[in-house]
Amino acid sequence: MILFWAVYTELSDILKMIKILKRINPEYKTAAVFAFAALFVSSFTGVIAGIKFGVVLARMLFSAVIFAGLGWGAFFVIRKYVPELLASLASAAADDDSESSEDSISSDESGESDGFTELGGGDFPRVDTAGEALPSASMGKHIVEENSDFPYEPEMMAQAVRTMMSKDDQDHEQR
Repeated sequence: MILFWAVYTELSDILKMIKILKRINPEYKTAAVFAFAALFVSSFTGVIAGIKFGVVLARMLFSAVIFAGLGWGAFFVIRKYVPELLASLASAAADDDSESSEDSISSDESGESDGFTELGGGDFPRVDTAGEALPSASMGKHIVEENSDFPYEPEMMAQAVRTMMSKDDQDHEQR
């Protein structure tokens, strides 16, 4: 019974911490993730390399501060220059939360555990292929440009290549 109570109190404390962490600004969360990653990597490599504990501790703190700044800066740059990325991540997180709550509600109400439904033939619209929109294969050209000012002519392209190669040869002879 005492073990159960200890586990219950630990789990409730963890759930309280998770609720608190959800309220923290994403900039600080990103900085904290970068800092903890730096702490872990620097401590692990320091111990593996056999460096003195004081030096390892100093490097851990230094790298944590530097990487926290890098994490915060990366989030700042993304928020300033690519806000669509943050919006898509936020909507994906909201969709995941809503799907998980909907799944648990639907599984509780219907008695099904996986929510699997088979798809029918009318679930997807028919998509026409591009074969009808392409010109006929009798044209024999791999590049098809409509309303182009520069038609694809192999003889003219070959002549242009020969001209450029001869100019290049002349430039090398003059040097």
